[in-house]
Amino acid sequence: MKSRKSIGLKAAAMAAAIATATSMAGTAQAVALNPDGLGQVLIYPYYTVRANADGNAYDSLFTVVNAKSVAKAVRVRFREGKAGHEVLDFNLYLAANDVWTAAVIPTATGAALFTNDTSCTNPNVPRTAATAQALRNYQYTGPNQDLEDQTLDRTKEGYVEIIEMGDFARPWVDPAGNVHDISPTEIGITHAQVDGEWKPPNCGLIRNASMQTAVNQRQLVQGTGGLFGNMTLINVNTARAIGYDAVALSGFYQGGDGKPDTLWFASGSENPHLGMAHPPTSTVIDDNGNAVESTWASGLDAVSSVLMRGSIINEFNVAEVYAGATDWVVTMPTKYLYFDRNPSTRILTPRKLFQREFRLGGAPDDFWLIYSDREGRPPVSLDDFCTPPYRPPPVLSWSVNVVGFRTPQAARTVLHSTNSGFVSTSGCETGWAQMNIERVFNSTYGDHTLTADAPSGRTFTGLPVVGFSATLYNNAGVDGGSLGRVWASYVATVPHRYERTIQ
Repeated sequence: MKSRKSIGLKAAAMAAAIATATSMAGTAQAVALNPDGLGQVLIYPYYTVRANADGNAYDSLFTVVNAKSVAKAVRVRFREGKAGHEVLDFNLYLAANDVWTAAVIPTATGAALFTNDTSCTNPNVPRTAATAQALRNYQYTGPNQDLEDQTLDRTKEGYVEIIEMGDFARPWVDPAGNVHDISPTEIGITHAQVDGEWKPPNCGLIRNASMQTAVNQRQLVQGTGGLFGNMTLINVNTARAIGYDAVALSGFYQGGDGKPDTLWFASGSENPHLGMAHPPTSTVIDDNGNAVESTWASGLDAVSSVLMRGSIINEFNVAEVYAGATDWVVTMPTKYLYFDRNPSTRILTPRKLFQREFRLGGAPDDFWLIYSDREGRPPVSLDDFCTPPYRPPPVLSWSVNVVGFRTPQAARTVLHSTNSGFVSTSGCETGWAQMNIERVFNSTYGDHTLTADAPSGRTFTGLPVVGFSATLYNNAGVDGGSLGRVWASYVATVPHRYERTIQ
C-alpha cells in the first residue's frame, strides 16, 4: 500500500502538471501579434490610389499567401480611411500553398479592384483592369451617412483586413459517414491543368447556394493560420514604390464555449470582423520582454490590447538637399468597432477608449509629438536652432491617418493623402520623433485606456495602432549618359517602433 505522503506528492505533481498545461493552453489560445508575420488575421495598414498635383496616381498591389499545406477560406475586406466603413468584401478560397494577388487602381471618381489571379472568390473578382470592380460607398451614404464626405473619393485610401474563416477538412466525412481524403469543394478550388491553363477546375462549387448549407459548411474545420502578405504602393510616373508587410495576428479564433468551430459566413455579411476573437484573451510582450496575458470583456478589447501602444517612434528626413519628405501612416484598425451610429443625428458616438464623436472633420484623438535632430538636440535650443512656433496639439482624426513632416521651406508629401495632418520640424531637417498617444487633453467619452478583467485587472494605455513611415529622396544629379543629368526618385519604408504602457 502506498503511503499517504507518496500519494500526496504524486497528487501535487499532477496538479502542477495540470496547472502548467492549463497555462500553456491559455497562452496558445490567446490572440497575439506574430513577430514572424504569420497568422489567422492580416492587417494591411494602407492602400491608396491618391494622385499628386500633376495627376500621377498610386496603384496598390497586394498579395496573400497560404503557407499551409491545407486549403483555406478567408474573408477579404477593404475599409475606407476616414471612419473605417466597409467599401468592398468577398470570400477568397486559397488552395494549399496558394498565393492570391490583386490590385487597387484609380477610377474617375474613386477606386476599383481587379486580379490576374485564378484562385476562387465569391463574388467573382474581375480579371482585367477594364472590368475592375468599383469600391462602394453604400456604408456611408443615404441612411448610413456619418456627416463626412459621401462621395466615392473616400474609397481612394484606406486599409485591408483578411480574416481566416476555416480550413478544409482532411480527411472529410460526408453526410453518409463515408471518409474521403479530400472534400469535393477543395478539389474544385485546387489548381489543375484545365483547358490549357493552370487554374481551379470548379469555382462554381463555392458560388452556389449549397455552399451555405450545413452539409457543405462541414467541409470546413477550425483554421490553423499560416497566412502572410504584403502591399506595394506604386506610382509609375513618379518612380515611387513603397512596400511593407501585413501585420499578422495569431490565435485569433479557436471556437468552443458554445461558439462554432469556424468563422465561415456567406459573402456580403458584415461578419467575420476584428471584434470576433475567441476566447477573449490576449498575450503581449511588454517593454521588458515579459509575456503579459489578459482576459477581456470582449474579443474586440482583446484584439485592441495587442495593438495598444503608448507611443510611436520613428525617424523623419525632410532635407532640402534632396527635396526630402516623410509621411507616417498611423492606422487604427479596430476604431470603427467602438462607435455606435445615432440614427437621428448621424453622429457616430464612441463607447469608450476614443475621445470624441465622429462627425464632420472626423473623431479627433490627441497626441503629443516630441522630436530632436540627429545630434540629439531638442526642439528648443540656445542658438535658436530647430525652434518651432506654438501650435495647438495635433490630432489623429481618422481610422487611417497620414502625418506629414514639413519644414517652412517646403510642403512636400509622399502619399498625397487627404486624411492628413502636418507637423512642422522647423529647422530640424533630419532626426527622430516620438508620438505620445497616452496623453489625453480633453475627453467626453474615452481616455485612451482599456482595463482587463479580474484577476489581472491590468490597464493598457494608448491607442490600437499599426503603420509605417515612408521617406522620399530625390536626386537631380544622376548621370544619364547621352541624356545628360536625369531626375531620380526613391522611397524608403521603415516600420514604426513602439512603447507600451501597461499598469
